[in-house]
Amino acid sequence: MANALANSSYMLSLNGFRLLSLAITKINRRQPISSSATFRVHMDDWRKIFGGNRTTAYENLQAAAKNLQEAHITLNRPPNGESGAPSGGTTKLVEQCHYEPLAAHVEIVWSQKISSYLSDLKCNFLKHDVRDISLMTSAYAARLYQLCLANQPRNSASYTLDELRWLLRLETCPSYRASWRLRQRVIDPAIAQINAHTPLKLTCTPIYEGQKIIGIKLKWAVAAKANQAGRNSSMTRSKQRDIEVEAPKAQQANNIAPLASKSMPSKHPSTRPNTTIGHRLPEDWTLPEDYLQWASKHSKEKNQPLTEEEIRECADQFADHWHSKPGKEGRKTNWEPVWRNWIRNELKWRARRSATQQKPKTQSRMQYQHEGKESPIMRAARQKGYA
Repeated sequence: MANALANSSYMLSLNGFRLLSLAITKINRRQPISSSATFRVHMDDWRKIFGGNRTTAYENLQAAAKNLQEAHITLNRPPNGESGAPSGGTTKLVEQCHYEPLAAHVEIVWSQKISSYLSDLKCNFLKHDVRDISLMTSAYAARLYQLCLANQPRNSASYTLDELRWLLRLETCPSYRASWRLRQRVIDPAIAQINAHTPLKLTCTPIYEGQKIIGIKLKWAVAAKANQAGRNSSMTRSKQRDIEVEAPKAQQANNIAPLASKSMPSKHPSTRPNTTIGHRLPEDWTLPEDYLQWASKHSKEKNQPLTEEEIRECADQFADHWHSKPGKEGRKTNWEPVWRNWIRNELKWRARRSATQQKPKTQSRMQYQHEGKESPIMRAARQKGYA
């Protein structure tokens, strides 16, 4: 894709970024895209890079198609380093993005304004291996990685905080107006994932105006050996996820005794998750985009819609609660159901508080006496002959 597209304002979920990257690999950048051209991303393409069983891949690919269909982008530069204003302001990324369940693929038709940023590129275009984002768990990490690659080969980029919020579509989110929260919840976790799973080694330096932070400067170096090692690790873990999910079915089909598999020592004990003990919520945990979307959708279904700011406040409370839990109570095998229950409980408490506030207040006995009236309790006592 053109660097100008990467430096525009848009944001996707993590699965949306993955689908976008796979779809771009189907495009020939040396030829223009016709208005009727349809590009397909098959489930097997998805599983080959990102792993998972067929059920998981089906759900993720379907969610990614919906996210890409609804995504909008604000263009601020023309493609190929041309001068002047871009051809259009805010527009849709795709004209059509539909998942076909029977064929198990996504059909994509690019919007006319975006097609010039994806094909017939002679200069200033972004290249990266799709596997570089396969192990990321944050959409902000994928987006920041894209911005770094769009500024090659300078290996550095500077942004004001307002520019960064605009690029990440956070300019209307009150939770990230404070620079420390933007750094703590978005920038630092994204950099940690980029350094762990991609060939870039990225550092971030704040830019000051007096004592106030007004921007950040990103610097990075490319490690070729780390790149290859990271890709090998990505493929190994992706395949391992398939094996771990589908192994029980294979054992049943071949009538292999489960006790025999338990007696065999693991060759890679460090990479196999312990489903009995579980794991703690990571210290640099940030609210994933799919968690936010589920909370928003579920609250609307319950007629108690939560704003994005309220959901992120719930996420802060969620993280603080589980980070402070000691011992085995703070370990879970899967954190997504825990988050869903947290939101369900939040909605229950809100409903109870709302019902309590709407309940009419009863007057005290002193108030009745002051008004010269008889309270219900005194009336009942008098009728029974006690008063």
